[in-house]
Amino acid sequence: MRAINKADNEFAYGLTFRAKDILDLQNDLALKATQRLHCDGLEQKWRSLTSVQRREFCLEGLFMASTVYGRDMDKRRCWCPDLTLDSLSSEPDTFLSLLSRHVPDNLECKIAEPIVIENVALNHFLQHAPKVLLIGYQYDRAFYMSMALWRILLAVYGETEDGVVIRNPMGDRSRDIPSDLKKSFAASRAIDNQAKHYCRTCHKTADIILVDGGAALKRCTKCAAVGRRVEYCSRECQIKDWKKGEPIPHKEICGKNSQEGPSRVDLEQYRATEARFRDDLIPAPSPHFQRSPALLKQMERLQQAPYYDYILDNNTAFVLNDDSERQRFIIARRRALANGDVASVSEMCAVMKPYLRLYNVSLLKMAQQLCNEFGLARLDHTVTTIRPPSKEELEQAARAIAIAGERGTKTQPMPWVPKPAPGFQPTTALARQIDFLNKPPYFDYVTQERETMIALRRRVIERGHKPSAAMLFNLIPMVLGPAHGNGVVQDPERQIMDEYALGPEDLLYLEAPEPTLEEMMRARMDIAASDSWRKRHS
Repeated sequence: MRAINKADNEFAYGLTFRAKDILDLQNDLALKATQRLHCDGLEQKWRSLTSVQRREFCLEGLFMASTVYGRDMDKRRCWCPDLTLDSLSSEPDTFLSLLSRHVPDNLECKIAEPIVIENVALNHFLQHAPKVLLIGYQYDRAFYMSMALWRILLAVYGETEDGVVIRNPMGDRSRDIPSDLKKSFAASRAIDNQAKHYCRTCHKTADIILVDGGAALKRCTKCAAVGRRVEYCSRECQIKDWKKGEPIPHKEICGKNSQEGPSRVDLEQYRATEARFRDDLIPAPSPHFQRSPALLKQMERLQQAPYYDYILDNNTAFVLNDDSERQRFIIARRRALANGDVASVSEMCAVMKPYLRLYNVSLLKMAQQLCNEFGLARLDHTVTTIRPPSKEELEQAARAIAIAGERGTKTQPMPWVPKPAPGFQPTTALARQIDFLNKPPYFDYVTQERETMIALRRRVIERGHKPSAAMLFNLIPMVLGPAHGNGVVQDPERQIMDEYALGPEDLLYLEAPEPTLEEMMRARMDIAASDSWRKRHS
């Protein structure tokens, strides 16, 4: 009897760790499902698919769930008799219903207890099982079902895994899958493994760094000796983290165990600073106000890029250059985020209205976005009276502007200047131009065709695309010089030819395609970011 009790206790202890894995997975699933359902039109997309198309996505999701996360996943699958390929793909409601049941009512509260979808037949079969074993079976069911839904969701949008760390070793039970499908899944697993390692400073994952042509992450050897994983993508990131790392500079903890690290008082001060920054940027919601999925997505994007004032639905970053207008907008934004105040939302729209044409967004589209985010039937443009800002609100706005600019410097120094792609070696002249583009006052090529030229510049800096360089040559009547005070370069044609190694024959015969809509939208974001930084740092 004692042996049985001991085994039960060990099993129950193991359930605690399994529950944590399930909660991590289900919270990630709830967030992604919410965004896809409410912001990206998942329901309409899923219903528009044929049963054959749905079957392909479900096959990929079930296969990945059964093989990638350990050899025991097939055993867990036996507790999901209702999760079959036919049931998931034949009727669109099955998958959508299961997915929606994994989304909590209050999206700002994390799932605290594993969500287990009951099955009548399975409950009848297990009605006499010991309680501790019953919980284990339910956890197996919850984990496999959540993983299958997660993988199907990723398959529908052609994504790879991010944000879920599972303790189980990887296994491979793919004997019945065609060889070409096996290769694609193997590649996906490799990417997933890379994504679990990231640079401590810029937070880029290993897979993104390799895709961008960077070297493999380098690990801090002193920290490795005490069992701590700290990795960097470059020496620049290592130096930044050493001097000004967050939440604490790395020099304070390098090679030290937890007892030798910074004092509790230091850590609490850093945590208080972080909390104050988050509150200045995104206030806590009022008790009666529940933020919509679209608004939660907006908040997440603002926290990731605090140097932008708002993110428009066409993936364009909205940035105000005038300090007084920016202060007015941030105060209205804070009020709206806190309680959905209609007057504040209207104020936000009023501030953005004069600039919408620059961002290729209509007033109607902007109003629809704000109504969708703040749960309004319509915007009342007749609201002209807004409560004057308090002293505290003015201070919060000033801190938000200052800290956002500082965070922008740390996290993405010059986001509008691309890095040369692997295999492309810039000329000495172009390397000098790139160096000047990264320094105050952040000049770029300025003409009436600015958006087109910025899009072309990105092409040639990234991959040395000569046809685009020739097109750029023909568009530039004059180039703002790299010297900060002396204005215009006297021989712009010669400068462009030197930078991009162009000959006379290139200028005559090379023809480049016009920038795509995506390239033009990226150019607008680059222009908005560089203009904002130029104003603040000049």
